[in-house]
Formats: sequence, structure tokens, C-alpha cells
Amino acid sequence: ALETASARGLDVIVTDHHTPPETPPPAVAVVHAGLPGSRYPHADLAGVGVAYKLAQALLRELGPAREGAGPAPEEESLLDLVAIGTVADVVPLLGENRSLVHRGLQRLRSAARPGLRALADVAELDLANVTTRDIAFALAPRLNAAGRMGSAEPALRIVMTEDPAEARELARQLERSNDERRQAAEAAVTAAEEELADRLDGPFLFHVSSEVGLGVTGLVAGRLASTHHRPAAVLRLEGETARGSARTMAGYDLMAAL
Repeated sequence: ALETASARGLDVIVTDHHTPPETPPPAVAVVHAGLPGSRYPHADLAGVGVAYKLAQALLRELGPAREGAGPAPEEESLLDLVAIGTVADVVPLLGENRSLVHRGLQRLRSAARPGLRALADVAELDLANVTTRDIAFALAPRLNAAGRMGSAEPALRIVMTEDPAEARELARQLERSNDERRQAAEAAVTAAEEELADRLDGPFLFHVSSEVGLGVTGLVAGRLASTHHRPAAVLRLEGETARGSARTMAGYDLMAAL
């Protein structure tokens, strides 16, 4: 994708927080707090934290307004999204992550977007007292459900909309997707444990199925790894190709093992 974009004259900046590849992607810049040689003092930023740092740099470089573009957002106005993304990414809430989430929670409690208010309503949450646990177990699963069960566009639209009516409809849509995601994940966990019944004490749990939804493979692998305290991979078989996710438990570096 990056090579195609480059060939068409598009400059692409990549922001990420995952383990970087040995060969950098062919982009004009890669923004990553943990790159070799990086002097950034906090290498554990979530993906959203890295994106926020790029947004901060752009806002400070370009100034409060640009001709024909209207006023730029205030940095602080983005912190509610940074808090949600940081908690959802399950990164350590230490150092700068902790500071960003603390300030983002304050914004969520006092100046929530219409979409987040609507999402909190369907989740029966009191945003005035929202906590990181509420994000992890109520808001984030509903936002993630859209992409897991189809297109992630409704999740993008709900955090951007200024229309309360649209926000309510999108919140109901995400609630339905979350119910479907929950049912699909439970069914897939049951199927995986039945198929692995005689191998659940093995060193590595490996489940391949043409039935498991691609969007829930990570959830199923995570459940297997946490329940049985073993690294696990769950793949969806599509013809001659298998795609999926792997998860591990504390103390076992799955990337190094692979």
C-alpha cells in the first residue's frame, strides 16, 4: 500500500507503537517512540498516543488557524479520545500514559462529545464519574465491535458527529454490533476449547477454523491464553490462506519465540 501511494506521488507518514520491523516501511517518516536510537523518554505510548504526538506537532507548527481551513482544534480537546485509545490498547498506565489518561478522563467527565454521551447512555454509564474500568469494559468494546463485525466506520462517525440524533442512532448500531461480537466470541471460544480438548496442556495452543470470525480471533486467542496460561493462536482459514491473531501471557515474549 505504501509503495502504491508513493508511486502516485503521495507522501505517507506512519505512526505506530508495535514492535518495529527490521526494515522500515517505505514512508517519508515513521513516528514511533520506541524506534532504535529514539531519545523519546516514554517508549510505551499506545498507538493513539503516538498519533496524538504527531497532532500536537502539527498544531504547534501550523498555528491556531490556516487560511480556508477554519480554526484548528485545541490540543486538550483530543484528550478524551487519547484516554479511550490508551486504555483500550492495554498499555501500562505509567508515566506519560498515566498523565494522558488522567487528563482525558477529566475531559470525558466535563465536555464529552455527543457520540460518547450517546454511547455512555446505551452502556448505562454515568460519564460524570467515568473510570478507566468503564472505558475498558463498556466504551472500548462497543467502539471496537464495529470493526470486528464489519466496517469500523460507525465508530469513527460516532466520535466525530456533532448531531445528537445521529449520535443516538450510531450508539444503537454499535450496541447491536457489540451483542453480535459477544455471541460470536463465546461460540468461537467454545468451539476452540472443544477442538483443543486433548491438547489444552500443551506448550502452545493453536486453533484453525473456517468458521471463526476474523474480527474475534484475537479475543478468542486472548481468552485461551489467559484461561490456560499458555501462548495461543487462533486463525481463520480462507481457502489456502489463514489469517488471525496470537496472544501470550505475562513473562513470555511471543514475538521473540516466533
